[in-house]
Amino acid sequence: MNLLKYPHPMLTRKTQKTFFEGNEFCDWAKFDPELINRTKEALYKIPNGLALAANQIGIPQRFFVIRPEFAQNECLSTDVFINPTYTVLSDNTQTEIEGCLSFPGINLDIERYYSIECSFDHEDGTNSVMALSGLAARVFQHECEHLDGETFLENLPRIQRYQVIGELRKRKGI
Repeated sequence: MNLLKYPHPMLTRKTQKTFFEGNEFCDWAKFDPELINRTKEALYKIPNGLALAANQIGIPQRFFVIRPEFAQNECLSTDVFINPTYTVLSDNTQTEIEGCLSFPGINLDIERYYSIECSFDHEDGTNSVMALSGLAARVFQHECEHLDGETFLENLPRIQRYQVIGELRKRKGI
């Protein structure tokens, strides 16, 4: 599966929630567990990627994967996050340079909440809730944006957003 790059329309479409019946994926949800493996394989082929949302490779389902070594470093219980959501734990924010695999060569100062409480399903249908801060919280927010059909450009002031889009168009002749 190929990594989709801006301005591919899949990057601005909201993904579909994945439903469970007991500990199994529901057939009517049209979710194939193999899609998780395909997403992991796509991420592992990208040397500098920390995480990858399913819609970044054309899968319209609400899940993302992160590198296992990043999960271990951040003491996360999994490297697969199905139906992720989050709430803000405090108004404290942090602005850091952030990149996106779907925007190669573009690094932007993005302000994000420093600490969040996230909720997500595991592959077995169980749910977890945990607090995240720092880089783990930043990655989680970034990937949830993808799954909501948004890109990190939406975090920029309008004028700066149009400047970045103009730069991308010049580069690629869009």
